[in-house]
This record gives sequence, structure tokens and C-alpha cells, in this order.
Amino acid sequence: HPVVRTGYRVQVFDDNNPRTARRNAEAANQRIASQFPHLRSYMSFNSPYWRVKVGDFRSRAEAEATMAEIRQAFPSLSPYLRVVRDKINL
Repeated sequence: HPVVRTGYRVQVFDDNNPRTARRNAEAANQRIASQFPHLRSYMSFNSPYWRVKVGDFRSRAEAEATMAEIRQAFPSLSPYLRVVRDKINL
């Protein structure tokens, strides 16, 4: 069983547009997965929001460093990028 504890993830997408959010979340998820295959990604729907978060970071600094790499690789995701506290898998 994975060990679950509080840590950080990088949110790379969130939207609540009923027509496009799911498709855009899946697209963001695939773009991140292709460029950063070592990052585990988590897509979720919590009505009305679709969100994509990546990583399982113990520290905010680790998450911020990864967020900077993602921002450099995908400038178009910049408006969505933020570090969030979350339950992480170790």
C-alpha cells in the first residue's frame, strides 16, 4: 500500500466550462505526461471543476522547482499553474 501523507502537488489545469473542461484537462494531462513521464498525474472532477495535478512532493520548494520546469515547457499553461497542498503518495 502506498504511504499517504500531506505534501504538495502542482496544479496544471482547472476549468469549469461544461463544454470544454474535460477535453482540455485530458489534453493538458497528456502534454505533461509526454514531456514529464516521471511525474505521476492526477485528473479529477469535483463538480463543476476538472483539475489536473502532478507530482507527489514533500516540500513546497520541490513543487515550485517542478512548476518552473512545466512553465518553461508549456508557457500556455502558466495561468493555471499553482502549488497546492494535497494528500500525496510516497
